[in-house]
Amino acid sequence: MPPLSDFPEEVQLYLAKAEEELNSAELLFNNNFYADCVSRAYYAGFHAIAAGLRFLSVDISIHKHAYILKQFATNFVESGIFPEELFSKMITIKQLREQSDYAIQTKMKKSQAQKILKDVRAIIDTIKEMLEQW
Repeated sequence: MPPLSDFPEEVQLYLAKAEEELNSAELLFNNNFYADCVSRAYYAGFHAIAAGLRFLSVDISIHKHAYILKQFATNFVESGIFPEELFSKMITIKQLREQSDYAIQTKMKKSQAQKILKDVRAIIDTIKEMLEQW
């Protein structure tokens, strides 16, 4: 198993960005900014997914989130490499992120944000483990 430091620099940068975004989400959570926490947590998961795609040299430079998520599903979920249950959670987190960012009347609950942080941590860790075993 190669350590993450042996991966291409772009993959390492995406994984570092994922960790940074998750740290930001945790800070927001700890200061009761649950909607912003959900948004940052989504981006943490999104950057980890981008790392997986770049590991396979999939071009993600000009594509929207829906395309990138679809590419991840095609390359990792449908083949059984990445758990479908975790990917489904990511799709739900994307929807909650959109609600928290754009719907004026949406208020995130502490329990929702806490669960999302836990799920995104699992997504990031699973992607790292998947890449290390590749």
